[in-house]
Amino acid sequence: MNIFLKILRNGEARSCNVQHADKERKMKKSMRKYIVVIPIIILIINIVTINSKPIPEKTLFRIIQQGLEAWHYSGRKIDDYFSETGLKEYLNYLDYNKRYFLQSDINDFKKYEDSIDDELIDGNPELMNLASKRINFRITNILKLIDEYLVAPFDFKIDESIDFSPDNRDFFKSEKEQKEYWRKILKYNVLNKYIKLAKTKKINPLPVNEEYEKKARAEIKKNFTLRLKRNIKTNKKDAVSLFINSIVQVFDPHTTYFPPKQMEDFDIEMTGKLEGIGALLGEKDGYVSIVRIIPGGPSWKQKQLKAGDKILKVAQGNGEPLDIVGMRTIDAVKHIRGKKGTLVKLTVLKPEGTIVIIPIMRDVVVIEETFAKSTIIKDKSSGKKFGYIYLPGFYNDFRDEKGRKSSEDVRKEIERLKKINIEGLILDLRGNSGGALNDAITLSGLFIKKGPILQTKNRHTGIRILNDPDNGIHYKKPLIVLVNSLSASASEIVAAALQDYKRAIIVGGSQSFGKGTVQMLIDLNRFVKSKREGYDSLGAFKVTIQKFYRITGSSNQYTGVIPDIVLPDHYDHLKIGERYYHHPLKPDNIKPLSFKKWNYDDIDISKIRELSASRIAQSEGFKTIREYIVKLKKMREDRTYELKIEKLLAEQKRIEEDSKKSDKNINYLKNFSLISNLQGLSFESDKLKKVAEDNEKNWFEQLEKDIQLNESLMILKDMIKLKKEKS
Repeated sequence: MNIFLKILRNGEARSCNVQHADKERKMKKSMRKYIVVIPIIILIINIVTINSKPIPEKTLFRIIQQGLEAWHYSGRKIDDYFSETGLKEYLNYLDYNKRYFLQSDINDFKKYEDSIDDELIDGNPELMNLASKRINFRITNILKLIDEYLVAPFDFKIDESIDFSPDNRDFFKSEKEQKEYWRKILKYNVLNKYIKLAKTKKINPLPVNEEYEKKARAEIKKNFTLRLKRNIKTNKKDAVSLFINSIVQVFDPHTTYFPPKQMEDFDIEMTGKLEGIGALLGEKDGYVSIVRIIPGGPSWKQKQLKAGDKILKVAQGNGEPLDIVGMRTIDAVKHIRGKKGTLVKLTVLKPEGTIVIIPIMRDVVVIEETFAKSTIIKDKSSGKKFGYIYLPGFYNDFRDEKGRKSSEDVRKEIERLKKINIEGLILDLRGNSGGALNDAITLSGLFIKKGPILQTKNRHTGIRILNDPDNGIHYKKPLIVLVNSLSASASEIVAAALQDYKRAIIVGGSQSFGKGTVQMLIDLNRFVKSKREGYDSLGAFKVTIQKFYRITGSSNQYTGVIPDIVLPDHYDHLKIGERYYHHPLKPDNIKPLSFKKWNYDDIDISKIRELSASRIAQSEGFKTIREYIVKLKKMREDRTYELKIEKLLAEQKRIEEDSKKSDKNINYLKNFSLISNLQGLSFESDKLKKVAEDNEKNWFEQLEKDIQLNESLMILKDMIKLKKEKS
């Protein structure tokens, strides 16, 4: 009997073994047609009261299945369409580049295309178990090919090529065909590595130098072997996570399962802080290595751990050290991070070869790159000052009332800039993928007196209007909002609201990302009895529960926000955005709201657009970007690479020459000066002050190379000039 019916009838769910017989499967499908989605509270109560011995995998699948049907905005059912489409997504996740599976494997998996829905409901993932074993088997065979092919030099004089595009290939018909393709993969990588070594050593790559060719083969063998062995080591939790995340994509791209580790990373992204040692970790040559020490963190204060160090072992306090050599970084982090006030001892291999034990007391680590920052930009010709605020994400520490909030940080930056009497402001939301919805509403309200900001529509509760939470205007002067195709969700809410009110001119690439949905993050541990033996954390489930709409009634979903002034953008050659996902929710419209448009400076946007277009047409920098976009589009469509050394060298030379034409070091802000924000600030130490000065210097160097920022400043000058002429 369907588990959902058991919940409704008995108030409990018991673990049961269900045969995958066709007759029984059809019976369950027919019964499922009559199930009505029940309120969330009933679902919670009944999952919490599971009485049988827990089976985490089955419990997790059951919660996901019932949660999708009960909560997801679309109201879709877990049915045969879900199963058939879910199989395609799962195989795409497992082997997107079609390098591992044979067509015979795919045929075996297709036997499950009408039963994934049943497997999810019954908690018996036969397909997942089969696919995991099969891909491990295929990878093991490929490891043997690596040993076979990399024992002797390749012949780089043979005129052949390799097509890396999976769209142009079917799955391998035989192991022989797979073997030949992997020969070319390895040959291409060895050839590339050899050419890089030759350039590093400043020797002519022709004729082929035997010493460096041998080094190239050894390095490629090491890298591929390590990577593939790690794939085989993937544990059951990873396999479960991948299986769930691939099939729930059928509902929409933003419904996602977070295993415990990813949930922790999500919290860090939202709050901008973590508890640990204060070091950015990466993987190099099979070691977990220190990429960067975070200023002000425990490692930075302790002064022994340095970038480039390799961690060999990790001990908790005075406990036995755990060997982490060869461990995935994502797994090693679990042992290195920890609660504030706890001691961790790292056995570290220094670059010079010495091995030391470094004790570090864990503490709260603040990641400053997460937070809003601003600067003053001065026009050299007029002396006028403009404000610039960069917001990387809509963060909000919901667990700490005193924690930082993006909307409050932006308000503080605005107040600070107003004291300097700036003439206009640029709010940069490029690359901002969103975050806390409330902060998007509050931040939008900083620039208008009052009124609606957004409408949301819930499957269960209908339409809700979200208004500016205060009646004050924190900034009245000319405003520009910068966006690109990576600006998503909360960023699009702000840009759309200020565009609809005609409060700001939106400037940027051809369109923003196009994410017009709202997700709810659910801690899955709430749905099982706590402290039950055998239960690890179940993680969390992020499910789409709403769509949001502009105050005009239209939706950002799929189409994104179209800037008032479109600038050539490097990202325009990439397929970035909601419309490129496999199963996006489609846009629609609802009733528009009544709102009062901005009337402080009624500027002719068509005139400003005309002035900007004239500058863009004459700009060598923007011309180079347009040419760059055309070339990269062509390169993306044609992923065929030469395996003959003379041809590959010629191809790389052409790319290098094209790159030289684009002077990435040009100072586009030569008519403006950037003013330091550090004057008058106090620091805990001279060393922290020096870090802040270096960080600001690096940031300013990036801004000076930003041609879109330069054009935005020119647009801001046009806005101010036209406003004065009108008044």
